[in-house]
Amino acid sequence: MSTSENFCKKLGISFKSQSLLEQALTHSSLKQDENNERLEFLGDRVLSLVLAHALFTLFRDESEGELAKRHASLVRGELLADIGREIGLPEIIKIGGEASNINTNIIADAFEALVGALYLDSGYPPCEKLILQLWAERLAEHNPIPEDPKTSLQEWAQKLGKGLPLYEITKREGPDHAPVFTISVSVKGLPSMQGIGASRRLAEKEAAKNLLAHIQKS
Repeated sequence: MSTSENFCKKLGISFKSQSLLEQALTHSSLKQDENNERLEFLGDRVLSLVLAHALFTLFRDESEGELAKRHASLVRGELLADIGREIGLPEIIKIGGEASNINTNIIADAFEALVGALYLDSGYPPCEKLILQLWAERLAEHNPIPEDPKTSLQEWAQKLGKGLPLYEITKREGPDHAPVFTISVSVKGLPSMQGIGASRRLAEKEAAKNLLAHIQKS
């Protein structure tokens, strides 16, 4: 039994098409064709639907906006990567020599590609079963609705008449498949703060979080 087949066995899933599974685990740094990018696109939509349906069922008294915040917290790239690490996904991802390490983005993308491949191979039910199994504890936690730091900062700034926060890329490093962004955020009357992340969105969230922390201390 191959490493990838053993991985699937532990997860309780199986593939009729082994080539589809292998494609889901192949990063674009190794192959320009037949890599996992298109499967990632599909898997992202399947994952989003399964979790949206689960939240719709679990939190019947919450508004669309409240459900959207919960959903966003459950499909974060960092969380996908954490779950990927929990199930041993990094050990079977195939990357090219130019990709020096398997970072958060690569793991999260591979997880979505795995879901997309499973959907094409076996349909919706096995995908739903796998996702609900891996997200069970997180869905069961009826925590307060998570707040996005960018939204919180914007609401605070507008409430005080300071206008919208301004985000600016101050540095971009690393190769195209594993970039690192440094972004500064500024609000009228406050010092700017920086955030670093594997995507512009993550760096902006980190910058907003740091500025909110400064506001709370002052």
